[in-house]
Amino acid sequence: MNMEFITKKLDFSNQTITEMKLNSKNFYNLVKKRRSIRDFKNQKIDFEIIKNAVLAAGTAPNGANLQPWHFVIIKNKVIKKRIQLNLFLQILLRIILFILSIIIIFYGLYLESIN
Repeated sequence: MNMEFITKKLDFSNQTITEMKLNSKNFYNLVKKRRSIRDFKNQKIDFEIIKNAVLAAGTAPNGANLQPWHFVIIKNKVIKKRIQLNLFLQILLRIILFILSIIIIFYGLYLESIN
């Protein structure tokens, strides 16, 4: 199922200082309620909420205003598990390579010290 979301053109307007102060205060009050959650509930989220989050993310500022990102919504649990396993294996591989590089460096220093 292919779902495309086209970020809508943003509607900008000049604001007075009073409007900017009010808008900045409202934005701050909204942002300070944001929290990172790592204990997820096993319940479905209304797709409209996900769609709005993707649309909001698409408006984020970026270098040269290129919007170089692509968003993918994955619902299939098997694919999610494969991604999770792949990420775990990549992190594990990086840790192993880091440890091996340290061993090689110390072994080289050891060889230099005995010569």
